Amino acid sequence: MTKNVKIAIKLLAIVFLAGCLCYGCSGKYDDVIDVNNDFVEILNDYSANLEKADNAKDVAAAINEVAEKMEKLAPRMKKLSEKYPDLKNQKDLPEELVQSQTKVEQVSTRLAGSFMTLVKYVGNPEVMAAQMRLGKAMQSASM
Repeated sequence: MTKNVKIAIKLLAIVFLAGCLCYGCSGKYDDVIDVNNDFVEILNDYSANLEKADNAKDVAAAINEVAEKMEKLAPRMKKLSEKYPDLKNQKDLPEELVQSQTKVEQVSTRLAGSFMTLVKYVGNPEVMAAQMRLGKAMQSASM
């Protein structure tokens, strides 16, 4: 398995976990919904930018853009993870959170498809540096 595929799998796992942790219903989880909506928007933009990219510079720019946005969002995600430790166990998610996973699944599917563009430029130094930055940003958001 190539390094790029491993990064893609890790990113999708983080997307899924963060989506599970960041969905909510009106009331108690309003702050979670806000963060999740921002997260899904970031990933949709990332996917769209990767789909439009036709060279290594465009791919690196797309990755750096999502990394920058995740660097800003990560502290909010981490804070919510600490505020709602009960959401860490996916087996015990409230029903309204389980039902809302469709949005995350949709963005994950789209993102997985757009990784084919990224794979073409995996050896490019600018792309590799951007991937490292994104990896650090995603790790700082991890619960």
